[in-house]
Parts: sequence; C-alpha cells; structure tokens
Amino acid sequence: MLEAEDGAPGWLRAIRWFAALTGIAAGLLLALNVPYSGWGFVLFTASSIAWIASGLIMGVRSLVTVNTVLLITNLIGIYRWLL
Repeated sequence: MLEAEDGAPGWLRAIRWFAALTGIAAGLLLALNVPYSGWGFVLFTASSIAWIASGLIMGVRSLVTVNTVLLITNLIGIYRWLL
C-alpha cells in the first residue's frame, strides 16, 4: 500500500515520517563512530517514542512492542554513552 493511499491523516503521516527520518539519522550517526555518535541514541529514542505513538494510534501492537523494547535499549545506550 502506498503511503498516500493509506487513509491516515496528515498529522499521523508526519509522525511516521519523523520516526523514520530520526531512525535513519540515528543509525548513520552511530555507524560513523565519531565522538558525538552517542547522540544517535537520543535520536533513536525520539524515533522509538514516535513509533510507539503511531502504533498506539493505529492499533498495531507489534509496532508498539518492538519499539518499547528498542526504547529501553536506547535509554541504556544514552546512559552508557552520554551519562
């Protein structure tokens, strides 16, 4: 199904795009393995929260479940890399 045809309101599509783009940016930042790569976990956290919200709104429990686990993982990453 194409994004434009899924019938989701614009604000929900915006949340999903935010989640996707912050996830991509986070992955690239961590892959670079530079001194500020730990901030990728902050971006991953934002992405996970957006995906959780999107999953709750759409009623997709699998999306909520996986991103809840990823959120915990990202918080561990923030603790280990930034705090």
